[in-house]
Amino acid sequence: MQIEFWNENFWIYESAGTKVQTHDEGWFWWNNIDSDELRLGVNRVYLKYNIPQPSINTLVPAHARQPVFMKNGEYIRQNGDPLLVRNTSLPFFEIDDVPILNIYIPNLPVIGDWNLDLSTDDIFSESNVRSLYTVAINFLRNNLGSQEKEFIVSYQSSPHEVELIYVGDRYQKFNTHELKKYFYRDWNFVIGTKLTEKRDSWSSNITFQPDPHIFPNFTEYKVDIYGLARRGNEWQGKRLLVVE
Repeated sequence: MQIEFWNENFWIYESAGTKVQTHDEGWFWWNNIDSDELRLGVNRVYLKYNIPQPSINTLVPAHARQPVFMKNGEYIRQNGDPLLVRNTSLPFFEIDDVPILNIYIPNLPVIGDWNLDLSTDDIFSESNVRSLYTVAINFLRNNLGSQEKEFIVSYQSSPHEVELIYVGDRYQKFNTHELKKYFYRDWNFVIGTKLTEKRDSWSSNITFQPDPHIFPNFTEYKVDIYGLARRGNEWQGKRLLVVE
């Protein structure tokens, strides 16, 4: 079996994604072999962007120094209360046209109650991703009653750069030799990108303006994914860790 991450940039087409496939080596090419079951897991994907730090204007000034949760068309605080915002534009990402949970973290080196240390470890480290996962899943379960497992964190690591972490789910197909997960396709946006629109009045409701050019223009990427294949009762697995 083989697991792969790709980032293609041709003149007329761009795409990025990951796949797992099973095959056998022939004389001159690979012969595809169907598996009874294929699984593809996205542990974490890291992308870095040149995005200036936005101004966050909240009704309670102290809330502007805290992470902002965005889900179901609303700005939300970590405790589940609505966050009243105005004249603020934040990056927002969605998967397959589904607006999954987004968390925007301002330029805060250490967030103690999250067990998150961004002063000594990068956001892609296992300990930080584990802490982000705990916060995101607890927020989804306790505040929204959701069983979703996907989320995106955007961390403003400097006044001019944003680091994105996407934690995905496990994907499954039967009786096939290949399972793909696209992160981006030039003519079919899998990860959509938007900016929240500025407004003059205080509100927790989000309105968006599309900005499809954000996603493909990342300057750095890292990937941690795994694949599993089953034929009968026999399983094989591989993990792929890509660090540019």
